Amino acid sequence: IRIKMKLKFLAPALLAGFVAFTSCSKDDKKEEKKEEKVVLDFSGNEVKEVQLSTLTGWKYFSFKNGEVTPANPAEDLTWDIALKLYYVKLNGGTSGKGKAEALKVEETDFSKVTEVPKAEFVKDTEGELTLGRFPNLTKEKASFSQLLSGGMGTKTGIIGLDPTKAPKVFVPTNHIYILKTADGTYVKLQVTDFYKNEADVIGGSPKLKFQLSKTQSK
Repeated sequence: IRIKMKLKFLAPALLAGFVAFTSCSKDDKKEEKKEEKVVLDFSGNEVKEVQLSTLTGWKYFSFKNGEVTPANPAEDLTWDIALKLYYVKLNGGTSGKGKAEALKVEETDFSKVTEVPKAEFVKDTEGELTLGRFPNLTKEKASFSQLLSGGMGTKTGIIGLDPTKAPKVFVPTNHIYILKTADGTYVKLQVTDFYKNEADVIGGSPKLKFQLSKTQSK
């Protein structure tokens, strides 16, 4: 009986000396890393809009300098984004030597997008473009941003396809994206239109709404 009482008396003191450990798996660390945010500084940089004609081929654009015509796009760092109808490519990944890549955000209010996850950007990859007007469709292998590109057979991207809107079947998704430019500067982008005027039923004139930040990726 004395032994039992003594152990009972000592138990709290013994317990007080224990150290509690919590485990942290590799998956937990990955999850923490995904939640890291980059705060974007848009101060002093106004929101701009530009409408490009993309019916005749890739139209190259610099968010700092406007339209450009690179002699060798795969090697040239003067452009950030290029559009061909509803397809988009960026100066990075398999499309160029720059740092450009893209991320779609869930926010629908352009003005409220002021930060972005650090590790969820997507680079350009090789794929197949479907071009032309039905039934005269052609396929073409190319490098492009599969995150930004829309149109035939896709449910994501800057432009979607809605036959119920005929004859103007190309409809902006109004998704908001954060891009990195060729030099790594962050820019906010939204496509708001695809037609020049009321008489235009062909399309091929995406209107870009964008705002450059002062923040650069490391």
